[in-house]
This record gives sequence, C-alpha cells and structure tokens, in this order.
Amino acid sequence: MPSSWACQSALAAAGLGAAKLLERIGVGAWAGCGHSLGELPALAWAGRLPAESMHHLVAVRSGAMRDSGQSFTGGMAAVLAPRDKVLSLMAADPSLAEVVPANHNGPEQVVISGPAPAIDAATRLLGAAGLRVIRLEVAGAFHHPRLAPAAELMARHLATEPLAPGTGRVVLSGFSGSPHPADPALAAGQLSRPRIGEPLL
Repeated sequence: MPSSWACQSALAAAGLGAAKLLERIGVGAWAGCGHSLGELPALAWAGRLPAESMHHLVAVRSGAMRDSGQSFTGGMAAVLAPRDKVLSLMAADPSLAEVVPANHNGPEQVVISGPAPAIDAATRLLGAAGLRVIRLEVAGAFHHPRLAPAAELMARHLATEPLAPGTGRVVLSGFSGSPHPADPALAAGQLSRPRIGEPLL
C-alpha cells in the first residue's frame, strides 16, 4: 500500500475535522489522545498546535518516513498474543534480530515491525507456535529503529513550530500514557521521541 505515505495528511485532517464536528453538535471532551500520527491532530484539537503547523508537520513526517524507509523494504504484522511471549519466541531465532515490537495494543496483541523478509519469517515461526498472526497492509516498517533519521528531522522541525502552553485540555502521550507537559519545549521533545522510531503503547 504505497499510497499510505500520502494518506497521512488526509488522516490528520479527518481526525481534527471529526473532533470539531463533534463539538459543533455538543459532544465535548476535556482530554484526548492520538495513536502515532493522531497525536498531531489531538494537539491541534487541544489548542497546543495551530492547524497550519499540524499540516506542515504531517507533511514533514510522511516525507521523512518515506525517505528513511527507502533504504529497506519493511513490513508489519499484528500478533494476537502477549508481548513477552512473542518476544521470547522470536529471541530463539537470530535471523529475527531486526524484528521489533512496534505497537503494544493491549495485553493480548502486539504489532511487530522489521525488514519484510524477517517479518515473513517471524510470521511463520509464530504461526507454527500456534499464535494468530495478521500481516498488515502498510508501506513500510513503521516505528522501527531504522526510521530514527525521520524522528530526528521531526525534532528539528518541532523546535521551530509554535507549540502553545497547555490551556485546559489534556492530550495523553501514546508513548508514556501520561499527559503531554504544559511547557512547550518539554512537550515538543516528548512528541518527537517515539512517534516514528520507537514502540508505542
């Protein structure tokens, strides 16, 4: 699904638009969160980030992820099993060293990310162990250490974007589960860390 690189702008706009629509019909909230990309529209909804800045950062993010991901063909898979069990099984095969947990979606589901051949091998290994594994239709190995250069570029752009202080609405971090700090510099640093190159809760 190569078009998923282009989908990020549409997803961010739809997320922010949906939040505004809900407010117009009287459905409000004092706290919100966004998964991965969704954290940017969540911050825009909370008044921490102007919509124009959100769209700019989304474009930077998608382009940086595309460029970083061109060095290898990556893939992802959802495994319906506890994270520790999945990691233990994969640890027995040295060829899976580059397969990492990307998203911790719940006690019984973890998403793994890595080079496509290694994801294929992990899928076979975990399936043979009786686990249900679902290959995901994605354009690359999101939240993989090889995308660290994209996270570094995002950090540089975040340093120049007008992230506002907290004004009442709370946005929870997808990395820590805690509220983004009210201090703009701290919040920008937290936002740049895990979205691209590290696992998400």
